[in-house]
Amino acid sequence: MKIILGVLIVVLISAVAVFFAAGPLLARYAVKELGAFFPGSTSSIEKCSLDLAGRVSFSGVKIGRSGCYEVSLRAVTIAFDLSRLSVGGDPRVHLERGRVEIDLPGKEAARARDYVKMASGGSGKFFVVREADFTGINVKIAAADLSLEGTFSGSLDLEGKQVNYLSASLDSMRRGDLALRDLTMSAGQLLPPGDISIGEVAYGDFKVKDIRGKARFKERSFLVEGISAALFGGRLEADGGIGIDATMNYFGNFAFNGLDIAEFVNEGKMSERFTMSGKAAGKLAFTGSGPAIGYLRGDLATLAPGGQLTITDKKFLADMAARTHQPYAVIEGSLEKYGYKIGKMRAALNGADLEVTIALEGDTGKRELCVVMHDSFLRKE
Repeated sequence: MKIILGVLIVVLISAVAVFFAAGPLLARYAVKELGAFFPGSTSSIEKCSLDLAGRVSFSGVKIGRSGCYEVSLRAVTIAFDLSRLSVGGDPRVHLERGRVEIDLPGKEAARARDYVKMASGGSGKFFVVREADFTGINVKIAAADLSLEGTFSGSLDLEGKQVNYLSASLDSMRRGDLALRDLTMSAGQLLPPGDISIGEVAYGDFKVKDIRGKARFKERSFLVEGISAALFGGRLEADGGIGIDATMNYFGNFAFNGLDIAEFVNEGKMSERFTMSGKAAGKLAFTGSGPAIGYLRGDLATLAPGGQLTITDKKFLADMAARTHQPYAVIEGSLEKYGYKIGKMRAALNGADLEVTIALEGDTGKRELCVVMHDSFLRKE
């Protein structure tokens, strides 16, 4: 009996010793695997521990490649389902507090994947990570086509390639002609729509400020609804969405009220062609993919008491005079400080050109004109 008890004590002591020695061994193994996952990088782990609940915790994780990226995480925890160890344990990864910096001068942000080497058949040699969540991760990206800085928390379904939940505080982001600042949001798949607010969104020369609304994820799409914002001295109500995939297909539906036409003309850099005053209301819809808008159609009607129009584009006046077979002076005079009471405007994309058609009616008769913005910024690739 004493011999059996002694053997049990030795086995127990050996098991405890192996258990506590496993931490440093796992840390060394993890560093080796990080080197294979991030070729050309240097990595380190301050500490590794594991518990009887099936959790492996790494603290002080650092990964970097000079001139490309740097990752620093306070803690990484991998939690296994002990009842499913025979099929890999369905591990869930949690990243806690850290910073990710990606610096790719002269390269597109998508090229960051060139610095990662995925193992064939899954996330790792011995198991596949199906879910991951993260808390307080500060991200900074500087690339040729994207700049971004903000802090994120959330949960990802890696197997389904969708976002379960995301909370974000974004200081700034720019992608092509699209730029935004001061974004805060929270949204999930199965939760009620969360709040979203953005200080300013700019696309080319146009800006929308003080945006408020609701947001949610639906499978692989991010949707916003009940959006309200200040725009050109009036108000904007909108809904829209964007696909979270390689195509980045998106759509938007806007309703406007009380827009200041003069502010719209100035923001759109159209004042060299014409000036116009008054207020307007109407609707606009668009769809697109990536940085280019593929379809755009907007219809506006002016509000009482109307306003004033002056055409300043001499080439436009000369072309109109030639087309209508009227003297240049007559055309110029009819479109100088023309007062209108009723007006309708339509904006639409025709290829790469943005066409704005205006039909007005006032005490001195009707006026119709079309302003074309060739190679509009709305269709830049």
